[in-house]
Amino acid sequence: FCLFIGMSVKSILIFFVIYFLISIAIGRIRAELGSPVHDLHFSGPGRMMVACLGSKRFSSVDLTIISLFWYFNRAYRSHPMPCVLEGFKLGERIEISPFQMSAYVLSAVVFGSICGFWAHLHSAYNHGYAGRLWPAYETFNRLTSWLTIPTENIFPYASAFCFGGMLAGVLSSLRWNFIWFPLSPVGFVVSSSWAMNPFWFSIFLSWAIKALILKYGGLGLYRRTTPLFLGLVLGEFVADSIISITGTIWKVPTYIWYG
Repeated sequence: FCLFIGMSVKSILIFFVIYFLISIAIGRIRAELGSPVHDLHFSGPGRMMVACLGSKRFSSVDLTIISLFWYFNRAYRSHPMPCVLEGFKLGERIEISPFQMSAYVLSAVVFGSICGFWAHLHSAYNHGYAGRLWPAYETFNRLTSWLTIPTENIFPYASAFCFGGMLAGVLSSLRWNFIWFPLSPVGFVVSSSWAMNPFWFSIFLSWAIKALILKYGGLGLYRRTTPLFLGLVLGEFVADSIISITGTIWKVPTYIWYG
């Protein structure tokens, strides 16, 4: 697709290598820490490419196509990688083969895409989209600045990327070699996410409860109480789903849950 619409091979390779590395990292974040937030706003491949190499190194076609890909690179809060990874893990536990899971996932992608297109058009035609144009402003205002004021590599950004990578590597090494080391490289990465604002206290509270249970009740109490907390999570999402579905059917405004 990218070649067909005129994007250079160099830009395609750089863009998608960075994108898939980010995807793997997000999957690792969910698998290692279980973090519910990993939006990583404004840190996608396009931002990295222009910040580190400068917009002068890319053609106007490359920059335009990079801007078109803003819809799946603005943030990664709903990235499919960790969701699919968790689905395969659940399938493994109930003895569903990877082939079957792959078929289910692909079927869900097709069905979800059709539903998404319909929902978008239905909402636009019935409610209007005059107040929903800010994503286009974000990406194409940025494109305008890239094209009208071409830049060389932006040293502070490139330095920040290098420093962040080295710090994450140091934290990872310390975590690997010293089991008592309390700081996680995953925590360093997700702490800059916008979604951490509404979630941080819930995460802190769950960490504190877990620490108290392990300290005063040991592994046995931890295992006995695990179903209780899993039930709390499941109950929240079931209640949220029922309220959302009910509101949709009867067209009643409902509370938005950050669950």
